[in-house]
Amino acid sequence: MKKKHLISAAIVLLFLMIITGSTIFFQKERMTAKAESTKTESTSGNRKSQNVAHKTDQQEEKKAEEKKEEEKATLKNEKKQSISEKSDVTNQNKPITETKSKSEKTEKVNASSNQNTSEKPSSGNSSSAKPSHNHNWIAQKTTVQHPETGHNEQVLVKEAWTEYKPIYETVAIEVCDNCGADCTSDPVGHNKEHMLNGTGKYGWHTEYVQKQTGTETIIHPAEYTTKWVVDSPAWSEEVGTGYKCECGAKK
Repeated sequence: MKKKHLISAAIVLLFLMIITGSTIFFQKERMTAKAESTKTESTSGNRKSQNVAHKTDQQEEKKAEEKKEEEKATLKNEKKQSISEKSDVTNQNKPITETKSKSEKTEKVNASSNQNTSEKPSSGNSSSAKPSHNHNWIAQKTTVQHPETGHNEQVLVKEAWTEYKPIYETVAIEVCDNCGADCTSDPVGHNKEHMLNGTGKYGWHTEYVQKQTGTETIIHPAEYTTKWVVDSPAWSEEVGTGYKCECGAKK
C-alpha cells in the first residue's frame, strides 16, 4: 500500500511539474511577443518622427533657397538702378568734360607753340631745332540747297457753254407724182389742182424721211487745269562747318 501511495504521489508530482513548466514556458513566450511588439511600435514611431523631421528640413531648405533668390533679384535691381543713375550723371557731365578737354588741348597746343617760338637752340647748329608752326585757320563751308516752294491753282481752260442738238425721227410723207412736192397735208386737193390746171396726172406716193421732231439742250461745264504756282524759287546758301589748318588740325 505504501508503494502504491508513493507511486501515485510521484505521478502527481510529475504531473504538477509538467504543468508548472508548461505554464512558465507560455508566460515567457507571451513576454517575448509583447517585447517584440513594443519594439516594432517604437521602431515605426521612430521612422515616422524621422520622416517628419526630414520633411521639415526640406521645407526649411526650400525657404532658404527662395530667400537667397529674392536677395539676388534685389541686388540685381539695385545694381541696375545704380548703373542707370551713373550713366545719367555721366551723360550730364559729358558736355562739360568734353568742353574742358577741348579747352585744355587748345591751351596745351598754344603753350607748346609759344614754347617752341620762345626757346632758342643751345648749340650753334640751328638745323637741330624743330621749326615752330602757327596754325593758319581756314574757314570750311558747305553748300545747302533749299528747294522751291509753291502751291497748286485751278486755271480756266474753257468756259461753260450750251449746245442745242436737234432730234430726228423717221416719218412717212406723201409726195406728189407730178411735181415731187410734199402733199402730206392734202394729197387729194393738190392733185385736183394739177388736173384742173392741166399740169399733170392724178397720183402720189409715200416716202420715209428723217425729220426733226425736237431739240436737245446740253450744258457743258467749264474746264479747268491744275497749275503749279511758285511762291519762292529754289536757293542755296553756304554754311560754315568749322576751321582747318594746312597741317590737318581742325577746330
